Amino acid sequence: MIKKSIKVTLTPLFQLLEDIRQATNKGLAIGNDDFFADIESLTGRLVVEGKRGRPVGWRKKKND
Repeated sequence: MIKKSIKVTLTPLFQLLEDIRQATNKGLAIGNDDFFADIESLTGRLVVEGKRGRPVGWRKKKND
């Protein structure tokens, strides 16, 4: 029973550690929406992860 209580107690800590790892690896900030808005207004850059890959419509249309 002791192992279960330790696991339940440490789970939020492990989740926080995983969130920090992911944000660090992706170069993102950790915080709430107000913090993100403040950082974006100060730097002029987005601080949230965007969609991966090329943007839709990036290819020029061929004239047939």
